[in-house]
Amino acid sequence: MEDGTPAGLSVGIADDAPSSSSAASTRKRKSDVLRDAKPKKKKKAKVSRPPRLGYTVEQGEDMLLIISNTNQYDNIWRPNTKGRKKKKILKGKAKVTPAKKQNTVLPKGKATKKPLIKKGELEPTLQHHQEEGFDSWGQNLPVEVLVNIFKMVVHQDGAVPFLCRVAKVCHLWNAAAASPALWRSVSVGYCWLEPGKTHLPKTVLKIRNTVSWLAQNRFSQLRDFSLNHWKNNVDHVVEVLSQSCPHLRSLKLSYCTGVTEKAFQSLSGSCRSLDSINVQYSEIQVEGLVTFLESYGSQLRQILFTHGPRNDRLLTAISRGCCPELQLLEINTKLDSGYCQLPICIQALQNGCPKLQTFRMLNVIPMPKMTRNGSGSTSGFPLLEELCMATTAVSFMTDQDLTKIVYDSPKLRVLDLRGCSRITAAGLSSLPCEDSNLPTMGKTRDLCKDIRDKIVDLHKAGMDYRTTGKQLGEKATTVGAIIRKWKKFKMMVNHPRSGAPCKISPRGASMIRRKVRDQPRTTRQDLVNDLKRAGTTVSKKTISNTLRSHGLKSCSSRKVPLLKPAHVQARLKFANDNLDDPEEEWEVMWSDKTKIELFGLNSTRGVWRKKKDEYNPKNTIPTVKHGGGNIILWGCFYAKGTGQLLRIEGRMDGAMYCEILANNLLPSVRALKMGRG
Repeated sequence: MEDGTPAGLSVGIADDAPSSSSAASTRKRKSDVLRDAKPKKKKKAKVSRPPRLGYTVEQGEDMLLIISNTNQYDNIWRPNTKGRKKKKILKGKAKVTPAKKQNTVLPKGKATKKPLIKKGELEPTLQHHQEEGFDSWGQNLPVEVLVNIFKMVVHQDGAVPFLCRVAKVCHLWNAAAASPALWRSVSVGYCWLEPGKTHLPKTVLKIRNTVSWLAQNRFSQLRDFSLNHWKNNVDHVVEVLSQSCPHLRSLKLSYCTGVTEKAFQSLSGSCRSLDSINVQYSEIQVEGLVTFLESYGSQLRQILFTHGPRNDRLLTAISRGCCPELQLLEINTKLDSGYCQLPICIQALQNGCPKLQTFRMLNVIPMPKMTRNGSGSTSGFPLLEELCMATTAVSFMTDQDLTKIVYDSPKLRVLDLRGCSRITAAGLSSLPCEDSNLPTMGKTRDLCKDIRDKIVDLHKAGMDYRTTGKQLGEKATTVGAIIRKWKKFKMMVNHPRSGAPCKISPRGASMIRRKVRDQPRTTRQDLVNDLKRAGTTVSKKTISNTLRSHGLKSCSSRKVPLLKPAHVQARLKFANDNLDDPEEEWEVMWSDKTKIELFGLNSTRGVWRKKKDEYNPKNTIPTVKHGGGNIILWGCFYAKGTGQLLRIEGRMDGAMYCEILANNLLPSVRALKMGRG
């Protein structure tokens, strides 16, 4: 165009413009340009919509439920940059002029750009909701309430990874998850790694920094720590814990490798409250742990380790008295480890650990040995409460060995002898503990089918009992019992017992006997409820059978006169005054009154009948309304005969009773000639 007017302004030209050829050609060019540029310039009119809520409020009768609308990709703490697009300039002759832009101006009050959110400030959408009156109880919830809620979850699922995840929800949850009270018991597992490969140096550095940050910022009140399946960096973790956790009481290293003497040296210098060490199934440097026990073993209460080639040195150090305050000692091995023996001197262990309460040797066969001086004196385990000698292999423990272990242990209440087939009933009966203190005991080992078949095959080959027992490592009596069973029943498996086993344990039976003795009016339903709370469900019939087996049966209470304390004192005084009188002077006139029913009986009667004969006339007691009437009689008697009998009319009171005694008791005495020989 010659006048330089932008082409975009020619859209509003009227139809009555000059009809010259130049004007026509100009309009044709302009229409072609507009037709080409129209698809690119066309935009939808923006409609002002209210911001999307981040949550939905559901109000019930007695609660307020707030449901989040955000997904895992949304974050209300970051500005929404989805609508931020760079301006695109259309190439060509047709350009949007400033006048055209005025037609696409956003409504008043709508910002063209979303402002950035500073740290500690809420998103404008949340501020908008609060200004409109939405409930913001979630933002005003006290941190203490969240801490108590988190404690319940931590108690059930553990601190890791729960607290690490909830700390990423919002600032409020982050502050609650940072409470040291939630990090008192922590169990950390290692990330998965393919066999034969190692972590990259950057990954190892990240792991070390994470452990150091947790110890400095979260573990200030750590009490119990467990490390599982760590192949590297175990020494670093233990060293960091010893420096940042002065209240550490329990340390558990399970399936860990690479634990050197350096880790135990760091523990001995800082953790003065440590009283429990568990290194089961871990590869440790035994010399370092032995040195730690020799220096700081007096503060330990619990030691748990797995038997290995060099781990017998730990038991030797404990037997020397390095841990005089030890209360729990557990030595185990893997179930598939096979035949595993451990030389142990029971006498030295009893002298070195006099306060031992729990002693467990799981799948480890103890091999008793004597002290060098040969002294047989021992103080026993006076506080021992639990002894476990369970094993899946053949155990050579005898009654004599068991008696040496539990010597002078009156508080023993749990005894597990699974696999100890050489322990006899006579040996158990001679234990220095009461039956009530020994509620459960593991069943002795049964011979497997292969050994039973070998015993029968050797017997068929003509071998005697003793030779067969020596060859198979079994007693001759055991071999004889199996062969006799085979001869009689043509089978070697155990027969089922006659009848179901007793559901009430000896301890439960002792409990119900004690309660019945203290409270004779206790009902069977009360005893059923007591056993149910203890974990045993039985019926009333079982309660009756158990009490009857101990000489107790249900009886009706005898009715006796209701005596006041004055009456009791008077009768006691009368008995004491005449206690030394000879039998010739026992001349006493006894008097009393009684009520006699005119029809039927005023008491229950028992009959023997079948189930459907309850209404047979022979099995019933006829009754009438109001009892059918009764009479009240007064009478007296003496050693040489009876006195007068009087029917009482009306209601008796004290004056009538005194009158009856005056008018009938003295004449009866005179008639019977009391005191005249």
